[in-house]
Amino acid sequence: MKFRLCLFFVLIHLSLSAQFHSLNESAWEGTHSPVSKGTELFFYGDTMSFVDLEGNLPPDLYLFRERNDTLELRMIPEFSVSCREENTGYYRLVRSNNGEKLFLKPIQDACIPRFTKLVSESPWFRKREKGEWRADWHFLSPEKDNIAGAGIYEAYRLLRLRKPEPVIVAVIDCPVDYTHPELAPVMWKNPKEIPSNGKDEDGNWYRDDIHGWFFNCSRDGKTVDNEQPEATQVYQLFSRKFEGRDEKLISAAEQRDWETYKKAKQQFEKARERAKAFEAFFSDSLRLFNTLTDMLMQSEMPITADQIDSWKTTDAGYGKQVKTVLKEIFLNRYTSLDGLIRKLRTELPTLRNEYQSMWKCDFNPDCFPRAIVQDHPENPAEKMYGCGFLKEPNSPKNDHGTHVAGIIAAKRENGSGVDGIAGSARIMTLSAVPSEGDERDKDIANAIRYAADKGAKIINMSFAKRFSPHKKEVDNAIRYAVSKGVLFFHAAGNYHLDRDTAVFFPERNFLSGGSAANWIEVGNNQLSLDENLAAPSSNYGKKTVDLFAPGTDILSAYPGNGYEIMSGTSMACPVAAGIAALIWSYFPKLTAPELRKILMESVYKPGVKVKKPGNSGLVPFSDLCVSGGIINAKNAVVAADLLSRKKRRR
Repeated sequence: MKFRLCLFFVLIHLSLSAQFHSLNESAWEGTHSPVSKGTELFFYGDTMSFVDLEGNLPPDLYLFRERNDTLELRMIPEFSVSCREENTGYYRLVRSNNGEKLFLKPIQDACIPRFTKLVSESPWFRKREKGEWRADWHFLSPEKDNIAGAGIYEAYRLLRLRKPEPVIVAVIDCPVDYTHPELAPVMWKNPKEIPSNGKDEDGNWYRDDIHGWFFNCSRDGKTVDNEQPEATQVYQLFSRKFEGRDEKLISAAEQRDWETYKKAKQQFEKARERAKAFEAFFSDSLRLFNTLTDMLMQSEMPITADQIDSWKTTDAGYGKQVKTVLKEIFLNRYTSLDGLIRKLRTELPTLRNEYQSMWKCDFNPDCFPRAIVQDHPENPAEKMYGCGFLKEPNSPKNDHGTHVAGIIAAKRENGSGVDGIAGSARIMTLSAVPSEGDERDKDIANAIRYAADKGAKIINMSFAKRFSPHKKEVDNAIRYAVSKGVLFFHAAGNYHLDRDTAVFFPERNFLSGGSAANWIEVGNNQLSLDENLAAPSSNYGKKTVDLFAPGTDILSAYPGNGYEIMSGTSMACPVAAGIAALIWSYFPKLTAPELRKILMESVYKPGVKVKKPGNSGLVPFSDLCVSGGIINAKNAVVAADLLSRKKRRR
């Protein structure tokens, strides 16, 4: 399951591109000499103004119009101090640092004073108040900027005289939009495969696997967007095998499957009863509104769950189902039952469509949304299924994988959009995660093996689930990848739970004993270096979560040439994976264990007490993870350089 709103991570959806980087209502500081206070630019409404910080000149105002990457400036009589003639100026807008840095490249401008001001003080930096969110905050430094970023800008300054090598990063997630302008140039390309000819040139049994492979996909390129929850999947998988069996007759070899089935069945049956309540609620509008009218006569303000339980109805069985739904969709949303009833009278069909998947498929054991794949989920060893291309790579349902990939490797210094962390990373997209519902073990295992066979050095996994019926196959795949020198990054999850006691899959620990050495479990930190440093939703663990990384309000790519802000360990994980790719690209002779050790030992240790996720009490930040700190790219570069020098002297 992807770490989504109401499940694992908070999503702030801003389906935007040009709007996000719009100049309107922005202020900018120019670069200037140390002996001059310089100039500030302000864009409000349709007016751009120069403000002389020395105070010697009045504000210099112009009408501006922004068209894609071009800025047009026109004179305002009596207010345009530098230009006394009607000279229209045109400048190319070249953005970097996720839109926080702006170069104004002249196209045409006969007004020399205006031209001189704009160009001589480029680049311009977006003016922010202290502590205000910046679109590139995760690139900043705790020591230099007093922000809980990962020191990525400082790392690049240390690396400016070195030449990097490409590093393949496998993103096991939902599909990556490989047509996005930020990602198309950085996608991994299978060197032995010819696109779209239906042949398997490299002989790995995957035809036309140009950028990776989509395991939860039909042969003609349609993904399984809405899978069932894991409890339903496990119930379907094992019900025929175990239903009605005497527990005393369960063999030792079947014991783990039996325990998994019992837990899943309990969850499934509870969820199915809830789904039945929702189905009943929406199936008969006349019966529903008669019941709600009975309840309305008994309602008082404020309405609580206990009050809802106390309401009497003429139809007790149906009334119980209505109460179940009311407690879920009514409490904390509506100030009165009368207001809810009015809303339902106009929006009942819309709400029915929103919830109907619960009883139609999510918790219906007779539904099988994966049928289009034409595989056999009960066979974890099966491999040859899925597709190598997508009918709709830019579908909004591919937002999670696209966002993750953009954090790692979005095209840097292209003058627009966002910058990825690792300029030499190449993204291999491996689809094993549905847009809704839970991923299957066989897809995860096959994706891991594919990544290892095709030369991926890093695997990013921003997903997790509570059941793993075919964990042995996943364990074997992880062992295989570790033997190939792959380094895993896995998101800790956003249930604000202690991972030392709460188990999520996939995990580093093997059923047969031992664990994957090349594994980093990542928690999510926020911007402020104070008690709010740990994200409230983030899982943690003194023994199991290795380190934290910036993961709250991270701007990255969105399918269809857009951009989006997301939050959670799903974002913190690719920040850490991107830093690993950055280090490995400049120090390619490091081994996976060496790189892991460097990242763990070079963390920034804040030394502050923070609110424990899920708990208002304060604890030392060092108690939340193994390393006691936040990943730091600058420190990692210094450590990698030192180790590389030592290895050369041997």
